[in-house]
Amino acid sequence: MNDQPKNKIYLNLVPNVNKKAGDNQPVMVAPNSPKAPEGKNWKMNVSINNEWYDYAGFDNATDIEGNPTGGITVILTKKDAAQATAGATNQPGFKAGGFQKKPFTSNKSFGNRNY
Repeated sequence: MNDQPKNKIYLNLVPNVNKKAGDNQPVMVAPNSPKAPEGKNWKMNVSINNEWYDYAGFDNATDIEGNPTGGITVILTKKDAAQATAGATNQPGFKAGGFQKKPFTSNKSFGNRNY
């Protein structure tokens, strides 16, 4: 991965098929990730200076005076650490036989009552 600053960042947006009139859903969203497992609806995101961002486009663009322009406002939302690492494979897993083996120590007083 290249850690150099980028001169251009491209955001691919596709129409949001879940958008309904009057709701607060974006009109344009990131496309589905080709790396998503079968049955998962993961979206593409973008890395800027080693920080990950989700993005979407809303049709409420306005000019300085607040007048609608008919454009789309693209919003980048920084992913928190838990979201950014979800699905990552860099966490160690359990090794076969990885649990600590302790010798069995019996409790001599348990069940050995002398009446």
